[in-house]
Amino acid sequence: MIHRLLLSIFSTCWQRQRNNPLLALLVGAGIAAFHAGVEQGWWKGLEACAAGSKAPGTLEGAFEALKKGPVASCSDIPWQLFGISMAGYNFLISLAVGLFGLLAARAKLRAAA
Repeated sequence: MIHRLLLSIFSTCWQRQRNNPLLALLVGAGIAAFHAGVEQGWWKGLEACAAGSKAPGTLEGAFEALKKGPVASCSDIPWQLFGISMAGYNFLISLAVGLFGLLAARAKLRAAA
């Protein structure tokens, strides 16, 4: 549900204001927060992200699954530092840079006025 909301907000804003890197950073921060929450078990992740999906029924399907590589669960934390996962750092950095950019844009608009 949250990911659909973020994607709809992003697509609506993208159509109105093309190529806005601040918007991309802030939406990316929202998606990273969702992923970090799934990793921490705060809420349930997407079903498409679950590892251990159905086994392929044919030999060709098995070869295709091998080509795609291993599927990891979104709730697994592959790496963390000081108790914060990569998704957590992605959230923190994207949010900080996005907010800094918004403040810089606001200061520029005030200076121009």
